[in-house]
Amino acid sequence: MMFLKNVNGEPFVFLLERVPVDQEQWIKDVGYPIEPYIVNVNEHTDVEEVIVEPDNIGWFDEGEFTDELVDIECRHLNRILSGYDGFVELEMMDEEGNEENLVPVIYEGKVTLRYPEFEEHSNDYTPNEESFL
Repeated sequence: MMFLKNVNGEPFVFLLERVPVDQEQWIKDVGYPIEPYIVNVNEHTDVEEVIVEPDNIGWFDEGEFTDELVDIECRHLNRILSGYDGFVELEMMDEEGNEENLVPVIYEGKVTLRYPEFEEHSNDYTPNEESFL
């Protein structure tokens, strides 16, 4: 089970590997389990659209230094939340040649996430295919 806790004002995702003895107290202290979703927020209307369900969140592309995909881990989620304000890049493709209708690429039942890229000479994040975790 995955949980989200506030640690020194920052979100922190962690896995619980065994059930606590006092489950009620655990839920009071930490809260209920969470599931990550990838959503796209329309910046003009603030309407959220779920792009990826929790069962399909799985691969992570760690960058140019490797060509292998790894299973996403809490460390990736924590860096996305704290280092990129929840923004993440998602591998997308156009559906049937329609560039305006992008859909996530699903490989072995999972989508591929990566850290957002920043424009050169800028401290501001400029998302490509943006989603919010």
